[in-house]
Amino acid sequence: MGKTPYEIRLDVLKMAQDMLEKENKIEELKFTSKVDSMIKSGLTSEEISNFIDENAPKSYDETELVTRSSALYSFVSENK
Repeated sequence: MGKTPYEIRLDVLKMAQDMLEKENKIEELKFTSKVDSMIKSGLTSEEISNFIDENAPKSYDETELVTRSSALYSFVSENK
């Protein structure tokens, strides 16, 4: 038996959430690597702190999740 439209949308929502979480994890790793290299290069704690304040990765929000889910769902429903 096939999935209901609600089940399909839930699956798409989960896919979008997984994608955003993976992208966020990559950004966090890149950010951490950059901070580590700044520490090793001997920059002052003030310079590092300023960099962190200006460049810390932000988590996705509900709007981004809905936007990504909608894009995925549209792709699936339009490309039968």
